[in-house]
Amino acid sequence: MCPEILQRKPYDSYCDWWAFAIVLFQALVGRTPLEIYVKEAFDIDNVYLLPRYDRIRAALNVKMSYPPALSDDARHFIYDLLQKDPCRRPLEVNIREHEYFHKVPWPKIVCFIFQYRI
Repeated sequence: MCPEILQRKPYDSYCDWWAFAIVLFQALVGRTPLEIYVKEAFDIDNVYLLPRYDRIRAALNVKMSYPPALSDDARHFIYDLLQKDPCRRPLEVNIREHEYFHKVPWPKIVCFIFQYRI
């Protein structure tokens, strides 16, 4: 969860983009940033072995580490979306223009999605 939710502060739909970055990281790396951090910081393989309060504290203090195999574009995109200060995250209108998506044919994808919409 994004920091705003964990800290019980007001939040908006940009927390969904935070979650997207976590899912993307996990898809590309095979583990979540929290799993990697807990392994490095506490030498624990299963984050759920930590008590709930410690998991939340760890999630708020995660130090991101990016594997060298992760492309620069992916690293920058994930880094941008995972800014702890929500004001520093890219706006939704800028996300599609991020260099991570520079090869995505957006008009074709949008047409395809709307063509097969149920």
